[in-house]
Parts: sequence; C-alpha cells; structure tokens
Amino acid sequence: STGNAGTLLIDPGNITIGDGGDFSFSLLNGFLQENNLVITTADDNTSNPGTDVGDISFVSDGDLQLLAPRSLDLIAHNNVSMPFRFGVNGAALTLNIQADLDGDGAGSFLVGGDVSTQGGNLNVSAARIEIAGRIDLGDGRGDMNSLNVQRLTSTSDLSADSWVWTSEVGEFIQNSGGQLKAVNDVSISAAGILAADIQSASADLNAGTQ
Repeated sequence: STGNAGTLLIDPGNITIGDGGDFSFSLLNGFLQENNLVITTADDNTSNPGTDVGDISFVSDGDLQLLAPRSLDLIAHNNVSMPFRFGVNGAALTLNIQADLDGDGAGSFLVGGDVSTQGGNLNVSAARIEIAGRIDLGDGRGDMNSLNVQRLTSTSDLSADSWVWTSEVGEFIQNSGGQLKAVNDVSISAAGILAADIQSASADLNAGTQ
C-alpha cells in the first residue's frame, strides 16, 4: 500500500527535523510507515512577527527505514535547509521540496550534507538551489526535477537516472570538483550554463534561449 497523505501544520513558523528538533527521525519514520507525509510551515511572521521566517531545517544526521515506497513533502515559506547527512534504507522515498512558498524570492533549498533517496525522485521548487553535499538518487532509479529556479549552484557530485532543470531566467552553475552524473539524460535549459563535468548517455543543454 502506498498509504494516504498526512499533513502537519506547525505553529510557530520554523520547523526543525532531527535529534533535538521538533520531529526526530524516529517520529518521521513512524509516520512514513503507514502514510505519505506533508510538513509545511505556518505563514511566515503570522504567529510571531519578526521572529519566525518559515524555515524547515535539519539539525542532525539521520536515516529512514521504509518498508514501502513513500513520499515526504517539505513546504516552507522561506528556506528548506539540509546541512547534515540524510539517508533512506529499504524502499524508495520521493522527496518533494518547496521553498519560497510566499514568493518573495528569498527562499532557497540548501544542501550541505549528503542526501540519498534509495531510488526516489527529488522534485524541487525554490528561488535558489545551493548544493555542497552529494546527492544520490540511487543507481539510476530516481529523477531530479526542478522548475523556474533562479540559480542552481553545485560543488559536489549529483547522481540520478535523469536530470531536468528548467528556468525562464535562471543560471545553472556547477563549480569544479563535482560531476553531474546521469544514467540516461541530462536536460538543462537556462539563461546561462557553466558545467564543469557532465557524464550522461545524452545531454541537451540550452543557454540564453529563454
């Protein structure tokens, strides 16, 4: 069974995940055994004006052990930040990230630690994506999709079955030291592209065509 979606709306507007946070990995794991899960921040600055900006932040390393494929949606008015290692064992986890829910252009998806999904897709909507940690969607099984992101910056390896990155005005920047790896296709359409190393069966790169 793929389960039903559960929705968590937390007040105040900032949410922490991990040891010592609002949600431990054991609690998340428990929810995800029976359901897909949606975690969203309260409207930024509504509950405590001037203090909470609507961030979802991972505060420790952690792993999930899934018995069946599940999805986890993280929806934040500001940033979704994953500075620590996040892993999945067992079945695949589709990870849906939506930062900058309020549309002010300040919300980013920030990856500092290694992230793996055991073959689940990673779908991202954010003003910016900044990746320093390695992303591995699992032996060519998972896809990375992002849409209308102002800038994606990567300094580490990104591995997936396929990568699709589309932006009307944004830039795709991959600094030296990392590789963009895809078993099948890489498709990048952006205002500007700086790619250090792309390894894929085929690549469709369009810069400055928007």
